[in-house]
Amino acid sequence: MFKRLSIIYIICMASLCSISYEVVLARFVSIILDNEVLGQSITIAVFLLGMGLGAVFYKKKRNLLKSLFQLELSIAVFSSLLPFLILIIISFLDAHDLIRTSNLTTYRYDVIFGFIEILVLILGFLTGLELPLFIDLGKEKEWDISTEKILFINYLGSLFSILFIFMFLDLGVNSLLQIIYLSIYNTIILFVILLIAKFPYRIKVLVFIPVIFQFYAIKSFPTLYNLYKKTYYFSIKINSQSPDKYFDFLNVNEKFGNVTSIQTKYQEIDLVESHSLINSIQNYDYTLYLDRNPQFSVDNVVVYHQSFAHVPIHLTKIQPEKVLVLGGGDGLLAHELLKYPTIKEIKIIELDKRMVQVAENEYQILKVNSNSLSNKRVNIVYENALSYIRKLSNQSIDAIFIDFPYPNNFELLKLYSYEFYNEVYRVLSEKGFAILDAPVISPDFPEIKENDFLQLFFNTVTKSGFKTFFPFGTSEPFIILSKEETKLKFNYKKLPSLIGKRTYSNLISFEDVVSELKYDPRNINSIFRPGRFNNE
Repeated sequence: MFKRLSIIYIICMASLCSISYEVVLARFVSIILDNEVLGQSITIAVFLLGMGLGAVFYKKKRNLLKSLFQLELSIAVFSSLLPFLILIIISFLDAHDLIRTSNLTTYRYDVIFGFIEILVLILGFLTGLELPLFIDLGKEKEWDISTEKILFINYLGSLFSILFIFMFLDLGVNSLLQIIYLSIYNTIILFVILLIAKFPYRIKVLVFIPVIFQFYAIKSFPTLYNLYKKTYYFSIKINSQSPDKYFDFLNVNEKFGNVTSIQTKYQEIDLVESHSLINSIQNYDYTLYLDRNPQFSVDNVVVYHQSFAHVPIHLTKIQPEKVLVLGGGDGLLAHELLKYPTIKEIKIIELDKRMVQVAENEYQILKVNSNSLSNKRVNIVYENALSYIRKLSNQSIDAIFIDFPYPNNFELLKLYSYEFYNEVYRVLSEKGFAILDAPVISPDFPEIKENDFLQLFFNTVTKSGFKTFFPFGTSEPFIILSKEETKLKFNYKKLPSLIGKRTYSNLISFEDVVSELKYDPRNINSIFRPGRFNNE
């Protein structure tokens, strides 16, 4: 009975590990490619191809338990090494400019597929050998487990794998580190096999090989992962002139700024601190990234959030009392909105509680958000934005600020749908407005007809009922929406002649504008003077 239960346990655990490897690797690759559909599709397809090849090339051996032991040993060792192989490959290719494109957040798909997916194929091949081996094992008189039951146990293990992955995410375990932890379960299978099989001592001692690999993998993972992050964010290059160029490269952790990575249930938060000397002047920058997409830096936080908060209020000349911020867990937008005494309540709807905890405890973020999240006028609700907004009464909100990450997965794409903006229209007061950061960078802006995203989005929101669709900005536009048909004009191109050439990355600092015009948030019309901005 014990042996029979042991085999059932082995089948279930092996299936759990196999599917978990597939899901975790797919998630990591989707972040690397900044495209969930492509990353998930390619990686899952390659893994399944590997499993199919494993089943095709499987050959029954005389001693099935010994074959199972050897197979699980191979999987445990390879999976514990896999994160290191991936990180080293990506870091070295990046340092040689073989995979980085002109955009910091994207890599070349063909190179990613060529190197990382080969490793995925190998792991899939190894796990593909398991199921036919289990079926042969069940046919032996000693075990007598039908193929149907083996398949059921295998599928049951697949179900448990999802629970394991969520458990890892709840604990804040990085995707690649999850693979190392999963390899430990393959090692546990080895120990279970030893309990039911009689192997010579020289085979039994092999069980400690993956244990040694896993111990050193877990211990040294933070250093290698930090190397990968620094190579990416700081554009570290290998000095071809140095005789010890590769040794120097592996020690970059001591020569550059800090990267703090925080894995949450929903995303990976990277806090990047860079230090450099430019023309004998110490240059410091602090940037927050979500899944490697930049959210803000100390250099452009004024540009972005002051434009986000103040421009729509002054353009529409609306003094909102009840404000809804969808996203915005960093507290930076709330900090700007708190400057208006007319605003009685700012409700922030944030899905990721860990993001708020970072904003409330990280010194560099507290410096720029002035601890706005602790203000008595700010109320934080941890919920999905669409689910929350569906609960609100009609015309109950005066202004909605939509501050979402880049829509690179299905969950975020829902927040750019007709259903979502139909709900936004419903809860917005008749004279209220909504504003969002359009996730697009295009030299064609603001010509909507030349920009596919803006054209598509324009069709979506007008179908929802909005009469005003007003983009403003010079690079990555904000879009103001309102129920009433209003003519708004805000010409950023005229600002340089007004405030000089103080710009950052071709964006105009709204702080410069309001400073020059002696802006007073208590006087909502003070920024606009006849003829200054051609505002109607």
